[in-house]
Amino acid sequence: MNRPIRIFLGLLVFIWGTADSFGQGLAAFQDNRGFFYVFDAGQIKMLEGQAVKSYQVGRNMLAYVNNQGQFKLYENGFAKVLRENAPERYTITDYLMTFEMGGSLYAYENRQSKRIAAFIGEYQLGDSLVAFLDFNRNINVYYQGDVANMEVFDVKNMKCGKNLVAYVDNMEQFTIWYAGQKYLIENFTPLSYYVGRNTVAFSDYLGRFKIFHKGEVIQADPFEPTSVQVGDDKVAYVNRNGQLMMFDDGIITELENQPPTRFSLNDAVLAYGMPNRQFKACYKGVIFTLESYIPDVYRIDNEMLAYTDFMGKVKVLDHGVLRDGSDRIVSEFELMLDVVVSNVNLNTPRIYYRGKFY
Repeated sequence: MNRPIRIFLGLLVFIWGTADSFGQGLAAFQDNRGFFYVFDAGQIKMLEGQAVKSYQVGRNMLAYVNNQGQFKLYENGFAKVLRENAPERYTITDYLMTFEMGGSLYAYENRQSKRIAAFIGEYQLGDSLVAFLDFNRNINVYYQGDVANMEVFDVKNMKCGKNLVAYVDNMEQFTIWYAGQKYLIENFTPLSYYVGRNTVAFSDYLGRFKIFHKGEVIQADPFEPTSVQVGDDKVAYVNRNGQLMMFDDGIITELENQPPTRFSLNDAVLAYGMPNRQFKACYKGVIFTLESYIPDVYRIDNEMLAYTDFMGKVKVLDHGVLRDGSDRIVSEFELMLDVVVSNVNLNTPRIYYRGKFY
């Protein structure tokens, strides 16, 4: 294990493994009259009688700018005005939201907003942290309500994962900030690196492929892969021999002995197409052969994969169970965590959530 070289935020307890893997059942849509609705775990509520200017949906909250320019937030069953004026920009993730107002950067978490920077410089947002430059070009991180300094010098190629930050420091050393600690991983700049949750995949300066996972570094392959994607505790990659490999919470397995035509790893699901036109997915170590063709459009969020079948209906791999995601032909659909909203341009869109239609 690489020794943590400095502790910023003390001992932290991660609850990802014990949390309910389902989302909170939030989705939003506008009908063709401009009415704005929220779907909240089985209930549909109208929030605005006029078209909103923008909206974003997270795991526990929905943020939007209404027709009057108010910045509003829906959470725990109620909508409230967060600011009377719209922010210059806002971004929402599963657990966190940032927004810019009056030259300052704010974070909203646990029903509270906090100014984390008086000067808006470069910043990146993960599910549970924000890494940003201050006025003096120092690198800081906001995590669980606190702001700590990460580096006093500028860094190179900073990449913010869901709950970690990877970068090359001013000494050309490859460094990862994770769980309140800063880990010196390599003394030399890696050839490439990719970030996810609890996980960073990288090829070191000699091309050896390695994976940082929850504070440990393992050598996964002596050669640099041809393609790599990182998700939640997972890394999918095609090695030098063309095999599709998966690192899943510490275990490496071969999924296919030939390269896929395309693959997408997001959150907890890997979806990929094979040269024989089979469309497959891997979830919690199980490989599902879904179709004998590769859909043009498929989406992954949280622990769900959604796609349209050859009949034009939505199919979902919902936490490892293949189900119908729509009971009619759809023209389009959106996936928000574990909610599918189809035909969003109609007065009454169809909603799928946990095996039921609304």
